[in-house]
Amino acid sequence: MCPIRQTFLEWSQSWKLMNPDFRYVIWDDTENRELIMQHYPWFLKRYESFESPILKADASRIFYLHKYGGIYADLDVVSLRPIAPFIDGHELILGNMRTEAKPLFPFSQGAWNYLHGLPNAWMASRPGHPFWLLCAKLMMEYTNDMTVEELTGPVMIWRALTEYIRLGWHKENSVYIADSRFVFPYSWTWPSGEREHSVCSKQRATFNASKCLDMVDPHGEAFTITYWSHSWEEVIE
Repeated sequence: MCPIRQTFLEWSQSWKLMNPDFRYVIWDDTENRELIMQHYPWFLKRYESFESPILKADASRIFYLHKYGGIYADLDVVSLRPIAPFIDGHELILGNMRTEAKPLFPFSQGAWNYLHGLPNAWMASRPGHPFWLLCAKLMMEYTNDMTVEELTGPVMIWRALTEYIRLGWHKENSVYIADSRFVFPYSWTWPSGEREHSVCSKQRATFNASKCLDMVDPHGEAFTITYWSHSWEEVIE
């Protein structure tokens, strides 16, 4: 396993602090491959065709949630308060994030109705939820010339959800789309505005977590927040 950045280690401690009754696990690349090989061998060839580590990491979280259930959170997602009251009673939860106002058909209403509106940085579900296998199906069908977001990331999640609803599967195994103020109060997309980005984006030299929370979560409603480190990209000075 590659060394984890100090900032990520500090943020990850928030999950242990706020949720002491939960089991906390950090999976590495070797364990990701073993999960696929042991439990989803039919996906292994596709998994190994992904050249970028982020593609494999994205794909792995889909199968961890299907196999074990629970919560998946990127290392730059911070737990702000106990998560159990938020997830209790739901079969699967995806968090909405504010994005550009360009609704896409066949759905014409709903804030999640935008391609990047359902980030895969935080997701939760019961074990065996069929939505994850639909995600796997799309990843099998897609081609490697697509972007990360389209192939294994938020755009794939969005398209899987539209297909899931079209098939009517949500009537038997529901999906809860959480309002942005609960999971992703800070959006990395342009609607947030420069003032918000300047203190909330970990990519900025002016990043300030306290000021960010005061700005995007003034009433303390959020259970989590991510500062979107986008660690595969360079810091914006």
